[in-house]
Amino acid sequence: MRPGWIVPLAILTAAGLPARPTLTAQEPGIHVGAIAGQVFDQDTRKWIAGVEITVDEMEPVITDVEGHFRIDGIPVGWHRIITRRIGYETRVDTIAIPTNSVLALRVALAREPVALEPLTITVRSATLERNGFYARSQQGYSGVYLDRARIEAMRATTVTQLFRNMTGIRVIYDGLYGARLMINQVVSLSDPNHEVGGCEPSYWIDGVRSTMTTPDMMRLDELEGVEVYRRAGAPGKFIHSCGTILFWTRVPVR
Repeated sequence: MRPGWIVPLAILTAAGLPARPTLTAQEPGIHVGAIAGQVFDQDTRKWIAGVEITVDEMEPVITDVEGHFRIDGIPVGWHRIITRRIGYETRVDTIAIPTNSVLALRVALAREPVALEPLTITVRSATLERNGFYARSQQGYSGVYLDRARIEAMRATTVTQLFRNMTGIRVIYDGLYGARLMINQVVSLSDPNHEVGGCEPSYWIDGVRSTMTTPDMMRLDELEGVEVYRRAGAPGKFIHSCGTILFWTRVPVR
């Protein structure tokens, strides 16, 4: 047997199948036949249940637990037979139906490789995951989120340099203990030059409010992540009228 081909075992007369009704013409001058057979796995040679068999536009039939199927009342002549099942390649064959006879078939199906979406792997920080960093970044908060990879990519030399190109934040180099951060504030909505003004955000380290005068009191290599919220855009207990900056350390400070 050639793989993938329908093999006619024999053309059986209805009289040779006592368990089946004898086929007769449906209308004068119109002769019919039938097909009966089994469907099996081309590789394992096991019978396949649940296979849908369709002849032209006729109602499909489904194979039983042993792969058996039968379709009666097929007009004599050439027809297209479609065999399909999930996990197998759909096959289409052309067969000829003899008059008032049963065409016995064995149908082999080849397994079809199932195309799956590629597996996407994202490595996340356990510290940031535990503290809700990723959840907040996906919940629509209007913040800026820097994980360790982004921090390293910015090639800053001090913590305050991470903020030098952020919209709405200024780095002020007049502090006694180092650079300070200022959140730009709008003085008046009617002022077309609403530029002046500013205030210092609140700082939080690993979920605890900090009184540090400048973020440069921290080291870049100890940061695992940073969240920046301008004005009162921070979630929950972190809300501050000026703005909030959350620092998450690689080895949490307690």
